[in-house]
Amino acid sequence: MFTKKFTAYFVVLLLPMLVISILLNVAYSLNVHDYIQMNWLFVILLAIVLDVCITWLQTQKDKKTKSE
Repeated sequence: MFTKKFTAYFVVLLLPMLVISILLNVAYSLNVHDYIQMNWLFVILLAIVLDVCITWLQTQKDKKTKSE
């Protein structure tokens, strides 16, 4: 049950986290360079890390409310 819920949250949040990490990379690139330089490895890794963190927080919150 836990892995199903974790996987569902992970899949649903992956696209928004990808968009957020692209925007963060564009903002960083414009501050450092005079042009937009996309580092796709950084974008994908940041999206996965953000997604795992938010998914973990959400599943912990669900566990806490379910136990009470």
